[in-house]
Amino acid sequence: MSEYFVANSLINHLLNYLHSQGKNKSTLMRQCNISPEVEENAEQYSDITLLNRLYQHIDQSLGDEKFAFDFVLNSQSDYSIAGFIALKSPTLAHALEHARRFYQLQSNASKLIIQQNEQKAKLITRYRHAVNPHPSMIISGVFSAYRMINQALEEQGKIHCVYFSLPEPRPEDYDSFTQYFDCPVYFEQVDHALVFDTNLLHMPLGGHDPAVRVLLETHANHLLAQLPQESSLLEQVEALIHQGLSEGKCDIQVVSRAMNMSSKTLQRKLAQHQCQFKNLLDVCRQELAKQYLNRGISLIEITFLLAYSDQSAFTRAFKSWFGCSPSQYRQKLRS
Repeated sequence: MSEYFVANSLINHLLNYLHSQGKNKSTLMRQCNISPEVEENAEQYSDITLLNRLYQHIDQSLGDEKFAFDFVLNSQSDYSIAGFIALKSPTLAHALEHARRFYQLQSNASKLIIQQNEQKAKLITRYRHAVNPHPSMIISGVFSAYRMINQALEEQGKIHCVYFSLPEPRPEDYDSFTQYFDCPVYFEQVDHALVFDTNLLHMPLGGHDPAVRVLLETHANHLLAQLPQESSLLEQVEALIHQGLSEGKCDIQVVSRAMNMSSKTLQRKLAQHQCQFKNLLDVCRQELAKQYLNRGISLIEITFLLAYSDQSAFTRAFKSWFGCSPSQYRQKLRS
């Protein structure tokens, strides 16, 4: 198994849904090279490429751009232990933090990021750079998170989102998305993100059960301790980039020295992950730039914090990432 894995239960959930829609499970497993052990050992993990391969096969055989949407909408809820802990939490803020903390029990190929200011909260699903997931795999995860939040808030009614953003191209059946989420849905965006009113974070959850939650957390911590703890190459590089940026200087020479290797060796290792140092640096800068703008830090300070030579260089980079200047982006946050 590679360094990126997914719970077999997620693969089985998708296979079972396809079976309920008239597809032969054994044939699907054979066509996608999924071994019987995946079905027999639901609590174990498999290479993330198996789930990706299954989504690719679905795309090629069905050609349905709404498949991920229909899958989440029409299949039975199959929450992981992280999902059940979230549902037993006292507030939505606690629920999302528990989901983020134990997210790796489903897969280490992606992570949940929670951002907020006084007006808006944002739940982002972001995949590791080397995973290259099929779009339907990402959308299924985002829709599942939305469904879990709605179940957690069932006594207060359906969550009202400010907007939903997806990097994928806008589909022909756009109305189905807006009707389901009851809010604007923006495609071809930077992140997969659910944006809602910050006040919702403080809402009490009807399913709150501290005794059950503590039992589940104890078991989840035990499972988490059994997962591989060694950081991947990309995670090490990302951490060193963040450290370098905080010190005002970050380039491949600085990072490679910290990892006790030459810059050429680091470039070669990153290439094995279909990644370049510049891409990792850009992603870290993008994430930090948005955080700093959300916090009201001045553009001159952000320029220094992101290790740019001058403010115009930062502004040019920001426009290339998001299609607007940092000042325009900040104005959108305030509106």
